[in-house]
Amino acid sequence: MLIGYRQLSFCFGLLNFLVTALLVLPAMSLSAQTIEIKLVDGRNGHPMVGASSYVNVWVGGERKEAIAIPTNEKGAARLQLTLNPSEVNIPSSNNNGSIVVNHPVCEIR
Repeated sequence: MLIGYRQLSFCFGLLNFLVTALLVLPAMSLSAQTIEIKLVDGRNGHPMVGASSYVNVWVGGERKEAIAIPTNEKGAARLQLTLNPSEVNIPSSNNNGSIVVNHPVCEIR
């Protein structure tokens, strides 16, 4: 009975490793990945739109202030991550508060 348990345990361990590898490998290719965050009003389920609907994000460890991303007409805010520093469209950090950027492109390291 113990031998069958070891074989079963080995199969589950191997399956766990393969599933983890399949989830990690696509995440490693983060060249120009876009993240979309949708704001929804919890009271009625409608998207949050308008001049006061922003998503605050922090990318990287060197930036202290948030990047405020306004939502579009569907209540979605988009953030693009890239490994190429020439694609970044966010002004440099000067610790004066949040920076508002439509569709920001941030470098990840």
